[in-house]
Amino acid sequence: MYGFVGNSNGVGVWKSSNGSRMVCSRRPYRGMLQVRMAAEGGGEISFSNVEIEYYRPRVDDIRLDDEREKVEQGTVRELPLFPLGIVLNPGANTPLHIFEMRYRLLFNRIQEKDNMFGLIFYNKENNLVARVGCAALVTQYNPLDDGRLLVDNNGTKRFRVLRYLEEKPYIKAMVEFYDDEEPTEDISEVELNVWSKLQDVLRLSNKLYDKRQEFGERMTKVAPGDAEQDVEQADRRKKFSFSVNQMLDMTVLDQQLLLQTRSTSMRLKKQDSILDGARQYLAAQVTIKEALGKDKK
Repeated sequence: MYGFVGNSNGVGVWKSSNGSRMVCSRRPYRGMLQVRMAAEGGGEISFSNVEIEYYRPRVDDIRLDDEREKVEQGTVRELPLFPLGIVLNPGANTPLHIFEMRYRLLFNRIQEKDNMFGLIFYNKENNLVARVGCAALVTQYNPLDDGRLLVDNNGTKRFRVLRYLEEKPYIKAMVEFYDDEEPTEDISEVELNVWSKLQDVLRLSNKLYDKRQEFGERMTKVAPGDAEQDVEQADRRKKFSFSVNQMLDMTVLDQQLLLQTRSTSMRLKKQDSILDGARQYLAAQVTIKEALGKDKK
């Protein structure tokens, strides 16, 4: 049995008796389309033999032999970390409300430097911080009269924590930036499938909720067939996969797994599976809506 739930942000949520849901929303703060589908219960995504990599201070410290050289190259650097129970993807935007004194200090200090910090997933269930996070660039500061901050941030690139340098008043770590590995297989077909299904989901969502939403420029710039021809394909596919990742409302643990993987292929295949279920679900709901509409005439 399905029911429709709305909220004050104008977000519609179709919920079923088994807990699955589909949300199609436009976040007012970001002004960008979000097509979201969470697979829960029996529809949860399975990552066999893959675990989230966590970092335990001093126990899991890494010191690279060529660290000084990598610092000079810019692939290793010191970075202040902000642990949160969310996952940020490269290319994505996230607004933050800063109220703790130590993090007010963090953001005031980076404003005097390069406006960069690392957003890293904190798992409150096991009280551990993930080893992989995403560097973020603060694009807008809005200080409030009482000292709190509203900041807007764009994800830039992933990093892996090598070791903590300081833990008070906030964490400062030595991190190493990294990228996806070169694909060992042709993933053009699965990418096209993801893009086709994503467009179907948007079309069906608009039909179901009587909307006229479109993909934003950030998505269309990296989508297959729509991207500029001089964009290197492997890099474009990686950016496309992260753009799709940000639109899918998975569990935060699954989001972290897709962030930390170095395989664009794995990321796209998981997204293809999610979107396949989302498309089938929405198509069924549109059919029900049209049937109910005919009955009223």
